[in-house]
Amino acid sequence: MDLRFDAVDLRFDRLEERVTGMEQHMIGFDYRMDGLELRLVEVERRTELRIESARDRVLAAMHEGLGAIRMDLINQTRLLFFSMIATLMTLAGLAFGAALLRGPL
Repeated sequence: MDLRFDAVDLRFDRLEERVTGMEQHMIGFDYRMDGLELRLVEVERRTELRIESARDRVLAAMHEGLGAIRMDLINQTRLLFFSMIATLMTLAGLAFGAALLRGPL
């Protein structure tokens, strides 16, 4: 009977060693997962910074492009305005010239 109890004790000791080994393995796994989580947080932070930087560059380019379009529109409007004034003055001059050539009524 003692031999059987000794055998059972030996099996329990081996089982306890295996459980202890698994616990240590799981602790190592936890450490590795913590390290992986820290690295993922850092990757996420860097990715967000890159996205914000790219967004800022795109917005700056859009503002620059819109500023150029605005200046082009202003210049075209000025040109059209002065062209119309010149056309009206030319027509008025032609009307007065024609009236002078025609003489008094």
